Amino acid sequence: MRIGHGYDAHRFEAGKPLVLGGVKISHDYGLLAHSDGDVLLHALCDALLGSIGEGDIGQHFPDSSDDYANIDSRVLLRHVYALVQQKGFKLGNTDLTIIAQAPKLSPYLNGVIYSQRFKFRRIANKYKSNHYRRNGLRRKKGRY
Repeated sequence: MRIGHGYDAHRFEAGKPLVLGGVKISHDYGLLAHSDGDVLLHALCDALLGSIGEGDIGQHFPDSSDDYANIDSRVLLRHVYALVQQKGFKLGNTDLTIIAQAPKLSPYLNGVIYSQRFKFRRIANKYKSNHYRRNGLRRKKGRY
């Protein structure tokens, strides 16, 4: 068994689409990024790459390359999972946590779970959402 850990964070930016787990989320702010800014899939890519000793997402898909400008992160995840398979590994389960001030994500979580179309044998996918207020963290007034 191998275990990888992934983490990603981006700043909010007004007028950009918000995409998490391959699902567009209705919100006035999206995430500032070279790709589509899908922090959930970026963290999963990093965890998978780390588990097989293949570095991180930035090494495979550098933000200095125009090839990855605004790219759908599901494309990146498919590439990463192909590397996992080439190394002879299978994914057992995932456990991903989204920590966000806004928007409320619970209405979207089922869509996130079913948005991934991979040849995973039956695996345990778990996505959770925590809001800053529940964790004792507060946003600055008027900022996201």
